[in-house]
Amino acid sequence: MTNKKIVSPGEQLGSCEEFIAGKNTFTDKDDIYAAAVGEQESFGRMIQVNNKKMFVLITEGMEVYCIVRELTGTKAFVSCIPILKDNERSFPDFEAVLPVSSIRHGYVENIRDEVRIGDILKAKVTKIERQDIDVSISEQGYGVIKAFCSRCRNIMIINGNNLNCNKCNRIENRKLPYGYNKPKDQGDRYGSKYSKFR
Repeated sequence: MTNKKIVSPGEQLGSCEEFIAGKNTFTDKDDIYAAAVGEQESFGRMIQVNNKKMFVLITEGMEVYCIVRELTGTKAFVSCIPILKDNERSFPDFEAVLPVSSIRHGYVENIRDEVRIGDILKAKVTKIERQDIDVSISEQGYGVIKAFCSRCRNIMIINGNNLNCNKCNRIENRKLPYGYNKPKDQGDRYGSKYSKFR
């Protein structure tokens, strides 16, 4: 079995001279095309699309991991990927907005006291309107799961109510998922449970 990749309906898989059309494919003239979303597979000369694994669409309420790409005074622009089960697959990452009003309950004076560029967040999709997607970290269990020092980019360590940088001794704040009482199994460094972002 070779040539596994994600394909969408209408995508050309090969020619009828090279391959025999298999499951979830169709032919048009001398070419073979995908008839479903799935993984392209070839067995010898047979080419097919395997769609046994469920493909997940982005929906409101979905949990996602996000990386902060840009900050303004009222919002953070983030790149997100869905948090999926083992048998699920999704399309590539998507862009979203984290409004300042969705960072924590109550007034946020400065967005940079809550999230910084490069931080990794656990968030929830709260709004989908056409191509615009909003996420939120205001609820318990959502927030920054891995932070980097804004001065030297070293990984920050939770120390009481603050985040400390062991390299340059800078102290910073973030909106943490579990407030200031981190779960015992979370470990000392952000992201110990989130190996996908190491």
